Amino acid sequence: MAAGLQRFTDIAGEGGPRLDAASGEELLRVDRAASVALGRRAPEPPGTLFVTNRRVIWLSETEKGQGYAVDFLAITLHAVSRDPEAYPSPCIYTQIDAQDGSDEEAGGSDSEANGELQLAKISEMRIILSDPGQLDALFDVFCHCAELNPDPNAGKYVNHISYLKKSSSTSLVLS
Repeated sequence: MAAGLQRFTDIAGEGGPRLDAASGEELLRVDRAASVALGRRAPEPPGTLFVTNRRVIWLSETEKGQGYAVDFLAITLHAVSRDPEAYPSPCIYTQIDAQDGSDEEAGGSDSEANGELQLAKISEMRIILSDPGQLDALFDVFCHCAELNPDPNAGKYVNHISYLKKSSSTSLVLS
C-alpha cells in the first residue's frame, strides 16, 4: 500500500507542486483558499489544493514551502460531509491508510510527539473549501481519481472471499 500522509516540499518555480510528468502525473483541479484539518487538529490556515490523477497536494499560502500530500492509493474512503454534528464546516472527509497506532486509536495523542506532527499516523483529513458549493465537484474528481488508482490488493481479497463463500456453508463476517 502507498505511504500515508507526507510532508510535501517539491515546489516548482511558479509556486505549484512539481509533478511527475515522466510517469504521467497530470493536474486535474486547483482550489485556492482551501484548508485542511489533519486528524483531530484545527484546520490549517488557507492554502491551495492541487488534485492530480495520482495524489492530493495541499500547499500553505502563509508558510511558503510547507505542504502535505497523499497518494490516492492511500485514501481508503472519501465523502462529502455537511453534518455540523460531525464537523463544523462542510468538507470532503477522507480516511487515510496510516501506520498502526493511528491518531484515532490513541485518542489523538500519538499523532504528535514532542510537539512534532507524525504524519504517518494521521488517518483522517478534512478538506474545507472557501466555496462549499464546490464540494460535489471536488468529490466527483476524487471518485474519478479513485477509479484511476484501484487498490492493487482488492482483487486478492474479493477472490479469497468468493472462495470462502463457495467452500463453506457458514457465514463470513468481516470486521
